Amino acid sequence: MNKLFIFIFLLILYSCSIISINEPNYQDWMSDIKVYFTKPGIDQSTGEDSHIQDKIASLIDSAQNSIDICIYELSLPIIYNSIINAYKRGVKVRFVGDIDNINYPGYIEFFKARIPSKLGNDDKIMHNKFMIIDNFYVITGSANYTTSAFFNNNENVLFIRSSNVANYYKKEFDNFFVLGQFGNKKQIFDGFFDNKFKINSSEIEVYFTPYSNYIRVDNIIINYITNAKSSIYFAIFSFTHEGIASNMINMVYDKNIKLLGLFDKGWHQSSEYSVHDMFINARLNIHFDGNENFVKDNPYSGAKIHNKYLIIDYETDYPIVITGSYNFSLSASIEGNDENIVIIKNDKKIAKSYYNEFIKIFLQGKHPTRDLGGNTANFHDVIFTEIMWAGSKKNNNFIDYYDKFVELKNISSKKINISGWYIDGLINKNYRIFLYIFPENTILNPNEHIIVCYKTNNSAFFYPKSLSFDYFYLYHSTKQTNIFLKLYDCYGNLIDIVGSESSSPFAGSQSNSQPWCSMRRIGDDGLSENSWITTSNYNNYVNTNYTQNTKATPGTD
Repeated sequence: MNKLFIFIFLLILYSCSIISINEPNYQDWMSDIKVYFTKPGIDQSTGEDSHIQDKIASLIDSAQNSIDICIYELSLPIIYNSIINAYKRGVKVRFVGDIDNINYPGYIEFFKARIPSKLGNDDKIMHNKFMIIDNFYVITGSANYTTSAFFNNNENVLFIRSSNVANYYKKEFDNFFVLGQFGNKKQIFDGFFDNKFKINSSEIEVYFTPYSNYIRVDNIIINYITNAKSSIYFAIFSFTHEGIASNMINMVYDKNIKLLGLFDKGWHQSSEYSVHDMFINARLNIHFDGNENFVKDNPYSGAKIHNKYLIIDYETDYPIVITGSYNFSLSASIEGNDENIVIIKNDKKIAKSYYNEFIKIFLQGKHPTRDLGGNTANFHDVIFTEIMWAGSKKNNNFIDYYDKFVELKNISSKKINISGWYIDGLINKNYRIFLYIFPENTILNPNEHIIVCYKTNNSAFFYPKSLSFDYFYLYHSTKQTNIFLKLYDCYGNLIDIVGSESSSPFAGSQSNSQPWCSMRRIGDDGLSENSWITTSNYNNYVNTNYTQNTKATPGTD
């Protein structure tokens, strides 16, 4: 009897030891699906440490068997040191990174520690941000493992506790690490289409890009958008996909879907491919973010809405959240970036977490035009009066095709704040940005002019009240063969419209043998060719080195 008791006791003890070896260490702070958000506030004084990096490090420290890390940027010591320590204590570690980020501190330390590594994607970028621990935990989301990500940017980090999801991610990881396949060179792996999972009542779909010969992730996102029942909310770092944008806009007007959108201000103000103009023109409720939490004297250190998430039908019984590394772009969809997205359905708790975070950071931002303090106005209170579409030509015949300007004049009897007003209508978006938004505190007195130009330095023109715009371009003989401009106030009311959607400029000159001349307005109807003449003289705001070959009158009638 005693021998039998001892045998059973030893058997139980042995079984427990087997479980303790093979089962991953459960983390008290993790449920099966958990999301955490960074807390940068609106500046350094309001930022908080959300300790996400500590949670990641804690999970790494608990690893017993394996860590597969696939990360674009890696410079945060607490994370890469934890991985190195795990490797030193016998955990199998494999690292996949982007070929162009070889000088990141984390990459360098991994190489020093001789952690098995594979870098790739020569053509585009390996943009993933995921980690698999013990083939049981998956960490993904928008955040790179950097100081800027966890302290200066708005990010979301998703933790998933599921061996099925982990094994699916591992197959993509092996495509990189074992087969050396990146970008459009990847082939689908066994079980590629078995990408739908159940975790309790939650439904999860996982997608990787680019596998556009087999599946288009952008079309999957569009399908969820076009089947929305109540609402669409998005927070996105880089949004350039016109197909996704147009389907969102159509859902507002065709199906009365509520839409709120949040764009990263810095990125979208500096990209010629941004789609924020489509939402502004549609008069939809979007904001540029209010995060200004960058390191002092280094505005590139953070202050980004670096999220890439979409919430659909939050108010219903079947909400949907889409998140991951995937920006809304063709680069992420089909052109070669390595990305991942997670679609979480029927999980109200997760949807509520994303929604609450979205509303908080949405309210920190401002509408790109309506919230800048500008006035409304009547049609033709302010008009286009002169357009230098040709560029400038020096007296020595040196030409500068970019040296262009548009002139506006307040012809009303009142002072007008044109902050948030915008010029729209540069036809070929692939060549230059559509929209110019006048900045805060831009005031036009009665009969006063203002110039919008490509540059103010090294220009033929030096009118004092000039605003430069890096993506301002007006005419190109092959890429942008017409001029058609519209001026709106900050609420989207049309103030003036000039030019033609189909014909070349009404006036002006860009002749090799003659002076380059602006087109000047002499009539009320800006759409009529008869309202414009070719300028034949110059004024005091044209540099004397140009006056023989450049005819324009910026700042005067």
